[in-house]
Parts: sequence; structure tokens; C-alpha cells
Amino acid sequence: MDAEEFEKFWTDTSNPSAFSSARSVQKDLERQGLRASYPKVLHLISKIQSYQQNVRAQQRFATRHIDYRTLAGVGRAFQADLFFLPQSSDNMIGGLLLIDEMDGFIYCKAIRDKKPETVLAAFKTLREEHNLKDMSFLLTDNGSEFKGVFLQYLKDNHIMWKGATGRSKAFMAERAILTCIP
Repeated sequence: MDAEEFEKFWTDTSNPSAFSSARSVQKDLERQGLRASYPKVLHLISKIQSYQQNVRAQQRFATRHIDYRTLAGVGRAFQADLFFLPQSSDNMIGGLLLIDEMDGFIYCKAIRDKKPETVLAAFKTLREEHNLKDMSFLLTDNGSEFKGVFLQYLKDNHIMWKGATGRSKAFMAERAILTCIP
């Protein structure tokens, strides 16, 4: 099978392994009685332009925690986290930091404690003050301050939420806090 025939085979949507991985295509070819080694199939797939564009797109967004629907203009993705300061005279312990992933704007609101109700009040205030009604996705850490009434508010307002785990967490918010707060 030459490269042109293979590209037609791989892009034919009536084929069950269309646009699949090299391993799936190899198995499908074997089921059809055609012999093709895995390295040969991998080589042929890598020559197809649509595959190359897909790989570049995956590499570009591999480290982003973004809801990909926002890239199509459905809404905007945000990251949020809390930061803490030495206790001030007005009993503010820190604040809620909210970052717009698309344009990089940072929004902050002071808070008195890290209860979900307090964090929700600050979040609502930020959304109203800065007209962030087109928010469709929020990435936070898995802290208890982002659970309960806060999570229910997100569901009621059709905002997808992801509680990030591991070292990356809400990486843009974490980086902004480390950079701005001594």
C-alpha cells in the first residue's frame, strides 16, 4: 500500500479505524488481510498533513487546563485560588484571585476567612463588578473553600468546574500568587 492509498484508507470515515492510532489501523489492516508492520503504519500516518496538524495542536495545548469549548468562542475559562497575608487590622486574611486564561487579566477581592460562603460572596462580587458573565469554565484546587455552596452556585450558573490535583493545580493562579505576594 503506497502513501496515497493509505491516506485515503485512513481518512475514509466508513472505515472503523479512520483517524485512529497506528496500532488500531495496523490491526484493522490485518483483519482485512493486508500486511503492514507497526513502524510502516506509523510512518505513513506521520506523513498525512491532517495528522501533523493534530499533533501540533495537542502539543500546543498539552499543558493548558482549558475547556476547549472556550476556544470556539462559547465562553471564557478562568482559574481561581486563595492567597493569604499576615493578618491586618481590618481582619482580612487574604483574598480570592481570579485569572482570565484568554487575556491574562487578574481580578482580586479581599476575604475575611476561607469558608465557602465567604469565597462565594467574593466570587459573585468579582463577576458583577467586572462583568464576567460569559464565564464557562473554572479551574481551582480541590480545597474545601471551593466546595458546598460555591460548587452549587457554579452548577446553577452553568459554569464547568474542575478541581485540579497534583503539582500543577490552577497553575496560572498559583504563579501569579507566587510572583505578586511576598
